[in-house]
Amino acid sequence: MVVEAVSNGASGCDCFQDPGEYCDLPPGAIGDIPVWSSYILSPSAMYSPNFMTPTAAQPFSNPFAKPGTFRSPGMDQAKYSALKTHMTEHHWLQARRAECNPSFQPGTYGGCEPYYFNGSWESNPATVFYDAHTETVGVRKAERADGRVLAQQQQAGQYPAGLWHKQTTFGADGYYSDTAYDFAATSFHILTTEGIRGRDILAD
Repeated sequence: MVVEAVSNGASGCDCFQDPGEYCDLPPGAIGDIPVWSSYILSPSAMYSPNFMTPTAAQPFSNPFAKPGTFRSPGMDQAKYSALKTHMTEHHWLQARRAECNPSFQPGTYGGCEPYYFNGSWESNPATVFYDAHTETVGVRKAERADGRVLAQQQQAGQYPAGLWHKQTTFGADGYYSDTAYDFAATSFHILTTEGIRGRDILAD
């Protein structure tokens, strides 16, 4: 569906043949929207790590209230480069059990909105890490890692931040977990605690 949207020459849109950096839909092709990439960078890693680090005194703050929040850190600031995701598939592609998410009406692609990468325990998005290696990251693996770190922090008497920030304006559900296909509940990659200096998974 997403690939069809960006490569269907019959609709007047073939982004794979477009030499430009960005590829826009011609008027009336599918809708008055740009052609969104099927991959996304980690938004949390584009903010200052201080902004993405919750504490008991300040679980979350207005990004405009702290100087330097929008100063994007360099890639060399990745503290756990083999465990921090840099770019991943935005949609649930591997082992997909449903195509359109009824929570979104109308959907982006001809009235259909795909389930997102964190929308199911069966999802395993292809991912590039900050050390440049690639692998598929299972939602189950990311969710287990977050739970393990939460338990360790609670036992140590630390603020239970976990691996992804649960105090943002997205709320405790995080990045659209309330629209998931099953009970998957993780916002790794999108809301990584500590941003670029955090981790999305744990070492095996």
